[in-house]
Amino acid sequence: MITFRPLLIAAALVSIEASAQSRVEIAKNLTYRQSNTPQGMDNYLFSTYYFNGKNTYNLKNFEMSSASGQVVSLKVNPAGASYAVLSADKKHSYLNVYDITSVKHVIHSFDRSLDARAICYSADSKTLLVADGGGTLHFFSTRDYASSAADVSLGFVPSQLVASSNGYYVAAVTEGEVVIFNLENRTVRTRLQAGGKVDAVAFSDDASNLGILASGKLGVYNTIDFRQEHSVDNLAGATSFTFHPDGKYVGVAHGSGRITFHNVFDPVDQAEITEPRGGVTDVKFVNDAKHQLYLSYNAEKAVCYKVITGFKPNYGREMRDELNRRMMEWCKRGENETDEEYGKRVNEETKKRQKRVFANEISTSLAGDIISHTTVTLGRYNTSNGTLELNMGEMPAIYLKVPQNEIPDFADMTNVEFYDVKYGLTANDSFEVIYAKVRNKASGKEYVFDNLERQSLDFLATDDSFVSLELIQLANREDIALQRIKQDVVEQAKSDRLISDHTNINVNATVVSDVNANGERINNYRVEFDYSVDAQYSAKEDFAPGKYRIEESNAAKSTLDIVTKAFAQDFAQYIVPGKKVVVSITGAADAIPVVGTIGYDGCYGDFNNEPYWLDGNLSNITVTRTGGIRTNEQLAFMRAQAVGAYLKEHLKSMSAMQVEPRYNIVLSDGKGSKYRRIKVCFTFVDAMK
Repeated sequence: MITFRPLLIAAALVSIEASAQSRVEIAKNLTYRQSNTPQGMDNYLFSTYYFNGKNTYNLKNFEMSSASGQVVSLKVNPAGASYAVLSADKKHSYLNVYDITSVKHVIHSFDRSLDARAICYSADSKTLLVADGGGTLHFFSTRDYASSAADVSLGFVPSQLVASSNGYYVAAVTEGEVVIFNLENRTVRTRLQAGGKVDAVAFSDDASNLGILASGKLGVYNTIDFRQEHSVDNLAGATSFTFHPDGKYVGVAHGSGRITFHNVFDPVDQAEITEPRGGVTDVKFVNDAKHQLYLSYNAEKAVCYKVITGFKPNYGREMRDELNRRMMEWCKRGENETDEEYGKRVNEETKKRQKRVFANEISTSLAGDIISHTTVTLGRYNTSNGTLELNMGEMPAIYLKVPQNEIPDFADMTNVEFYDVKYGLTANDSFEVIYAKVRNKASGKEYVFDNLERQSLDFLATDDSFVSLELIQLANREDIALQRIKQDVVEQAKSDRLISDHTNINVNATVVSDVNANGERINNYRVEFDYSVDAQYSAKEDFAPGKYRIEESNAAKSTLDIVTKAFAQDFAQYIVPGKKVVVSITGAADAIPVVGTIGYDGCYGDFNNEPYWLDGNLSNITVTRTGGIRTNEQLAFMRAQAVGAYLKEHLKSMSAMQVEPRYNIVLSDGKGSKYRRIKVCFTFVDAMK
């Protein structure tokens, strides 16, 4: 039964429609009135930018730019530094890039001869992709807008371009078709027939799924083999959709005041809200800088944000992640474990058994005490095998072995109690009882339902998404070698009185299962290095306030010495020319404010709107020799850059690889040297066969 309940928030009447499975509620409602109705929009975190006619506007209703023709597309740089505007009149198309912090400040204007027809940014913000009127795809660096890669002929003129967050794909939209272009090998990966005019295309946040909205139907495809796995029907008039970050729900704009929400795993689970202003054509889930999730959408002369609660978690994803973590830990060799003991404890048979034990523990923990809130009723009795059906509300029924003469004992279900209940997950990401002891208080008799060995989830029945035992054992051996190298370097640093027992350097090696852009299962080798220093010794052995060079921290230098020694010796085998390695470098700063300006001599170069990650959000930063260092963000960034420069100088063999650097910043509210850290992680892609 679908129920309706009105909810009055901020003087706006919003109707909520929810199935028995979903209790969607609006926890916060924000409306930014505009002088014009947004015709199309994009965002950087919470900040929305939109266009109407020839003009673009920000959330404060300021006119940001004015184009020569009608705006066709507006795309915000994912790092938040700029935005690109594609416009057209009857004769020409125009493409300009604007500074996002200034009004009508053009950073770059492309020549009209480019004849741009569709645009998008790469997920890392470093490339602006442009499709022209001749069906050619161009790649422009966002640093200087020069061509950054060879042009590619698509063979058609797309109306939309959408990039995936993992950097693997661009979806190019044509009439009735979505072409998936592989960015890594510059070829067409596949073509997906939409069955009608394509209204919208979007990748999920983790790039594991692609959605195509066409002819009132949303198809959801996995991005491993691009097979359609789910669909949402009856969406006539829908104009836009957005994936919830968990990947379990989609929000759909219907071109009027309706916004619907659909569980892609379970079509029964859906809800609806109504925007009284109408005019909702564009909808998107966005985060603010503190990771508060909002639903953002346009309306008649307004941009609206709502915090919506009541969506069920993606239990399957949570379970898979936790199961993988537990299995990796379980497969590690104990410090004093012999070869014989390890081989007996960890083998293919015990691994399979342990995986199921962990899976049942995790799913039961996620489920909580569902049974106490479930109305259990009697079902049918099968006389041929003596099983009694108990209906478990929204969960699948369970079946108990009950002699026929004991059936009358179940006439009063208030006498039936459940204990030691274990839960599993179903294919539609809901829970089911897989084990329970059932006691009839009236008769004193007990019954057991046991379905612990069921394999309703693909990732429990196969090892496709898990690292093989052979590779885990190899990683264990590599980790032992890494610990030996660490010990050698640490002892030498102590001997040289650079560090003491109060500096603790940590190294860790793991194998991580992944999928490449061709949809093939691969295994990446990840090696992490970090350290900690006891508080009372930090001032001597780690960064002092305002310092960022590696030679100004003995702890940081000793950590990086382990890195260079490891890759010069045992781990040199992973430095393979042409192979890809992702180098993630983290610089941290405490809360002591920078007073005045810290001088910077440009030793690592000048940085203008350089992309970096802050608390999981892509952002941009500027540090130059003329401006110096004035904020803790800049200071933390320079610590990360110092690590990058050190590695570039001391790991020259790695320059032959496809090195993908990623700079991260951590800012603490605390004060002291323990918050001034560096960390480096190497992920060697497809390194373990």
